Order: sequence, then structure tokens, then C-alpha cells
Amino acid sequence: MDGAARCADRILVNAFLDERRRLWRKREATTERLDDAAPTAGQDPAERLTVLDALAKLPRRQHAVVVLRYFRDFDVQTTAELMGCSEGTVKSQTSRALATMRNLLHEPLDTLESLR
Repeated sequence: MDGAARCADRILVNAFLDERRRLWRKREATTERLDDAAPTAGQDPAERLTVLDALAKLPRRQHAVVVLRYFRDFDVQTTAELMGCSEGTVKSQTSRALATMRNLLHEPLDTLESLR
């Protein structure tokens, strides 16, 4: 990964973590309208929404780890660098996040692999 992309990812992680900390700050209003991106072949839109809903219920650091590891497909080392923590923290947060999502989804998380 080049320096500019790494810097951009770091900025996004910091902004996400900072925004979740500041609940008092005025936020943009959420809408029910979904983006126009079409699901990839073989992907069930309802299943994707279910996984994204479970992801939204995770604590901020666990949410960030899952997004970086499974949606952005970064390795543990890169995720740790972007989040400013140790590789062990990334591994433990990933484990806790997946356990929480399993409980929320009541099924195996093979779904995350299909969302990559």
C-alpha cells in the first residue's frame, strides 16, 4: 500500500473513532435511502443488511477492526498501524467482535467472507 492510501485510511479510522466518541456533536441525519451500489453477484441484499445492522451495534473499536480486516481486507499488522494499537489488540478486538456478531446473527459468520 502506498503512503497516500495509508494516510487516507488512517484519517478515516481516526475520524470514525472520534465521531463515535463525541455523541454530543451535531451529526448528519441518517436516512432510510440506500446507496445506488448494486450488490455483487451471489450476494443476498437482505443478508448484507442484516450483517451491516449487527456491525453497527458493535463498540467503536470492534466495529473499526471488523471493517478494516474484512471489508478493507487489511492484515493484522496494517490494521494495528492504522488504529494506533498493538497487533494483539487487533486480534482480541476481532475475536470479541466476531463473537458478538455471532450472537447477534445467531448463525455462523461465513457471511462476512461473502461480503469481501
